[in-house]
Amino acid sequence: MKFNEKYNIDPEFEDLFSFTSEEEQLEHDAKMIMFRFFNELEKLEIDAPIRNKDIAEIFGSSKSYVTQLMRGDKLINLLKIAKLQKSYDITFEIRAKHNSENYRAVVEHNYPLAEKKKLNNDLSGFWVYHNSNKTYENFGGIDYDPSKNKTLKVA
Repeated sequence: MKFNEKYNIDPEFEDLFSFTSEEEQLEHDAKMIMFRFFNELEKLEIDAPIRNKDIAEIFGSSKSYVTQLMRGDKLINLLKIAKLQKSYDITFEIRAKHNSENYRAVVEHNYPLAEKKKLNNDLSGFWVYHNSNKTYENFGGIDYDPSKNKTLKVA
């Protein structure tokens, strides 16, 4: 059952998550990427929070400009991200991944051992077990029926 079939969603609320054009969608995606950079920067706050004033000094700009970035009114460019890396002596790691809602298929594809190991099973789902030792000879005779498992549990 789909979420919108189970719950009655007001059209105004649903419109918050729809875009009128591809350009609007791309701008939203760009802002989300920028927010992920700022989120990673906030994780560095150990002794004291990183303030907009500090970032403004790094950029050589005003505090209001940084506030506009944080609100998503303006987009950050890669030169400014490079300045953040240099100033805080960090490296932002970049990783690409496929957008997929079918996590069970992804896990079963990437971790075929989940189908072979069959330990820690119950009727409501299965656990993903990843063995760093690539020899999979000793699995034992465990009775398992994957058709009974409908949910995925990841530890």
